[in-house]
Amino acid sequence: MEKRITKELIDWLLDEKQYGIKAGIYNFLQVDTAYHSNHIEGSKFSHDQTSYIYETHSFSGEHIRIDDVIETINHFRCFASILDTMGKPLTEEYIKELYKILKTGTFSSCSKEAVVGDYQKYPNMVRDIETADPAEVSHKMTELIYR
Repeated sequence: MEKRITKELIDWLLDEKQYGIKAGIYNFLQVDTAYHSNHIEGSKFSHDQTSYIYETHSFSGEHIRIDDVIETINHFRCFASILDTMGKPLTEEYIKELYKILKTGTFSSCSKEAVVGDYQKYPNMVRDIETADPAEVSHKMTELIYR
């Protein structure tokens, strides 16, 4: 029963994506997941602003970081890619592909120190939480994926 429901939801989402349904589940999930994910990373966009970016792929306003706009748009692309590749095994390479989609075109991706599509070289903080040491990330990802 659970697999049937999951397949029906995925099919529904793919249909809404293909036909550009504006007020459906696909649209809601795109905006909601981007909004919450970006806030974990420190974005200041409101839910309405995130929705506007989704609908127009543009933004104007005071005191905005262009990387926040680009990453928000890229987040929508990641979500669509995940849906399009549903059933693909979860691997480190696949996660890195998604990260590359997320960071492509950002100012940070232009740095010679950037590792777009790979694990970061330097320690990272998400808000005030320190993440795994870069030397441990591959091992921790393997543990997470293959538990």
